[in-house]
Amino acid sequence: MIFSSSNRRHIIHVCCFIIFIFVFEIIAGGINIFPLNKISSNLIVLISNPIEYYGLLLTIIIYFIRLLSLLPLPLVVCHTCGLILYNIFPDRPELLNSPLLGPKIRIRVVTRGDYPDLVNTNVKRNL
Repeated sequence: MIFSSSNRRHIIHVCCFIIFIFVFEIIAGGINIFPLNKISSNLIVLISNPIEYYGLLLTIIIYFIRLLSLLPLPLVVCHTCGLILYNIFPDRPELLNSPLLGPKIRIRVVTRGDYPDLVNTNVKRNL
């Protein structure tokens, strides 16, 4: 049963997730499909030696902040693998017996006896 209902939903889920990732990357500028920003590329100044340009302390702070953005990377990788590899739409289980023939559930409410009317109304409302 490779194309059961749950597998179809999982495949649709994975395709929508991948489309969402690509659309986000295109909008954010990570994937450059239409090179419209050729004018702004002239404004980027390439710094060959950042220690001479910024100084040692400011260079360390800048690189620390840049590396700080990689902190959630393991979480993102694990969540992405979970969304792609784990099927969140399981098949319905086949029951051996009818649920109507099973045992009944009994609930016992234990109180100290204070406010019996309040206990009765809460039990009726919540069950």
